[in-house]
Amino acid sequence: MQHAAILECVSEAMSVHTTAREQIACARVKVKALPDYGDFVDNLVDEAIQSLVYDQRHRQNCSIKYTGDTGTSGAAESKVKVGGCKAVADAYADYFSYTVGGKRLADVYGEELADLADAEMVQSQGHAAKAALFRSLADVVRPGKQVKDAVSGARLKRMFEAAGI
Repeated sequence: MQHAAILECVSEAMSVHTTAREQIACARVKVKALPDYGDFVDNLVDEAIQSLVYDQRHRQNCSIKYTGDTGTSGAAESKVKVGGCKAVADAYADYFSYTVGGKRLADVYGEELADLADAEMVQSQGHAAKAALFRSLADVVRPGKQVKDAVSGARLKRMFEAAGI
């Protein structure tokens, strides 16, 4: 099944309905009627599994960042010896399990680090730009109003550009 066919179903649903709930329900009916629906479901399951793996890796990273604990049953093996006792050494070894760029930090080569740093910086700048956009919109859109009712398309375009998006 081509993603284009699915996107067409979604576009049609969005052109007919205004709420996300209605759009999703309509698109679901349209997608289920497509001839390659079974293959599509298989692909979705594969993507869901991939998403769960990345989600778990993220949770592990957050756990390391905020508690020093990977939440796994064992620490990464480290060549670096630290601390005066096993508990301290194990806590530091866990940091080698931090995942970035699709792999454990312990397995990253020196020549990969600059590219990883650049990729992380690009992502952070995107988050900062969206935050700037949302702050400028918050100054304009009053409570109880929606963005589409408070800002013209031309003004929204200028706000996107001012935020660097």
